Amino acid sequence: ILIFTIETRDLKILDIHNKNISDYAEKHNYEYIFLKDYKNILINRRFVSCLIFSACIVSLIAIFNVSAPVIIQTVFNQSPIIYGWSTFSVAIAFTFGSMISHLLTSRLSPKNLMLIGWIIIACSIIALLFVNALTSSNLYTFLIPIMLMQVGSAIAFPSAAAATMRAFTQKAGKAAAV
Repeated sequence: ILIFTIETRDLKILDIHNKNISDYAEKHNYEYIFLKDYKNILINRRFVSCLIFSACIVSLIAIFNVSAPVIIQTVFNQSPIIYGWSTFSVAIAFTFGSMISHLLTSRLSPKNLMLIGWIIIACSIIALLFVNALTSSNLYTFLIPIMLMQVGSAIAFPSAAAATMRAFTQKAGKAAAV
């Protein structure tokens, strides 16, 4: 069995065969990390659902950052300067959503904040699809739903990230590592 141990001076890896791990660790004053703790974290439904929700929000942000230069410069024939201003406006929308989240945190539960953020994100995705399918696409019909999506992301993400850690207050470091 390989056990990661933390000593006061350095990090060591011990290979223990056929020994009582607890006795060995106590005898040598090692703090040890069992994989069982990680298993308990990973099978917790609340943790996993909030983690997936948070990962989806981060993915929305990454998708915009990857696809926006191509869409704005190639599809809409705009200059890199317009792309820069577009990215700036989306960042302002995210900041605005963060301020809204901060104001609502004391009034609403994290679950309600995640729900509000999810509803805003879903409505903005639907708006993006329908507006661009029914009318001719332009920079504004692309950016306004994206900005709304960022507002929803900024409202939901802090609550989702906090909810993943709240499930394991005693093991927050391990939960954060996952």
